[in-house]
Amino acid sequence: MKKSCISFIVIVHCLLVALNPATTLASEIDRISSTSSFTIEPTTELYCLAQAATWLDEETIAVGKWDGTITIFKYTTKLSIEQALVPPHKAPVTALVGIGDHCFISSDGPSSLAAWIREKDQHYVLSQTYPFNENYGTVDS
Repeated sequence: MKKSCISFIVIVHCLLVALNPATTLASEIDRISSTSSFTIEPTTELYCLAQAATWLDEETIAVGKWDGTITIFKYTTKLSIEQALVPPHKAPVTALVGIGDHCFISSDGPSSLAAWIREKDQHYVLSQTYPFNENYGTVDS
């Protein structure tokens, strides 16, 4: 399954659950499969309440949530959770931006950004936080 399909399914499902909690991922996959030219296979992976997402490399996606956490997923033959992160201010993650294969930036509350890095084949770690002037608006992707 292509990255764009996975992103689309995760985003659509999270929006539908927010609007109608009775909606299931399986019912949405059936609906999309019957009206599109590409094939979507059912899966058991669910990830709700996503606020922001970004691809970090060809197989890795970061998903930020309203609860102030970031989950790093790896997709090879199936989707698996690689790591869970919590920015210092523990505020809802409203922005994620990938910068190369070993770095990404996340929101860290309304007035701060957090830079995350990893060495090859290692987990992401917080590198540094940067203040963000709220007079320019809120941190959002």
